[in-house]
Amino acid sequence: MQTSLIFEMQEVVLDSNLVASKRVFDMLKRTGSRSAICNFGKGIGSFRLFKELKPDFVKIDASLMGNIERDSANQQFVRMIIDVAHRMDCRVIAEGVEHLEQKQILENMYIDGVQGFLIARPSPL
Repeated sequence: MQTSLIFEMQEVVLDSNLVASKRVFDMLKRTGSRSAICNFGKGIGSFRLFKELKPDFVKIDASLMGNIERDSANQQFVRMIIDVAHRMDCRVIAEGVEHLEQKQILENMYIDGVQGFLIARPSPL
């Protein structure tokens, strides 16, 4: 049975104490919950965190989406994140998607999901 409860934690917080972060992620797995690293790809330790914590999801930082339509190096970096994550049985969500062209590029890279103003604007509870 897989739960729909997903705990999302920021990369910078997780990177500040890897030992404690690993304990939290292990506990989440044992209790049947899932985990996500948000703002992924922003810090230098992104892939080390990914390797150690083995999250169920990574959410690619919005800063990597801003110029993806015109920046082929950025596209290759995002494609690499998606490829590595999929090989590790991890789903990938792109944060900060604001334009249809961004969404189409990401879909061609087999992204698992997108979020941002293109999909919906924040709304009050």
